Amino acid sequence: MNKHYGFDLKKFISLAAILMTTNCVLGIAPLNILPTLSQPVFAQEDPLAKGMKKLEQGGYHEAIAAFTEAVRLYPNLPQPYVGRASSYLLLEKPQQALEDCNQAVHLDPSNIDLYSLRGFVYIMLLNPQKALEDFNQVIRLDPSSGDGYAGRGIAYGILSNQKKATEDIQKAMTIYEQQGKTEEIKKFKESFSQFLEI
Repeated sequence: MNKHYGFDLKKFISLAAILMTTNCVLGIAPLNILPTLSQPVFAQEDPLAKGMKKLEQGGYHEAIAAFTEAVRLYPNLPQPYVGRASSYLLLEKPQQALEDCNQAVHLDPSNIDLYSLRGFVYIMLLNPQKALEDFNQVIRLDPSSGDGYAGRGIAYGILSNQKKATEDIQKAMTIYEQQGKTEEIKKFKESFSQFLEI
């Protein structure tokens, strides 16, 4: 699966999963879900904070255990499901990741990061049609989402629609340039330079 589509899909999805989880759980991106959380949720002993730390360190099994405890404590928050979904995705267990993504989307249907994450899960499940649905939803909710165009570009690439794939990846890179996201641009060029004419 790692280089099946002409670029390092696993590496790209790993990066995307961690970025989206960090955005959802820690609120680095402007999201609507974080006002429901109080500061004590992020205390050092809290399983949500522990799960994030383990996820960032690459301890995916420990992260799953921590996020499972967080799901038990905070069943109505999407963050523990997102963290656990990302951990499953990074362990290449996309079916379990999909279940948690579905629950997170159910809890917060207006959060674009959740649709992006689920779109990447569908890519791992080799279901680019469902991935397109999620990435189209991301773009509908936020037409300036580089992640939405990037994910949709990957899905089009899997479907062998090179023209649309190239257009979307280039659009994503343009958005990232406008937003000053140089690290994302660098990763895209590393991941896609052999796959697309960028």
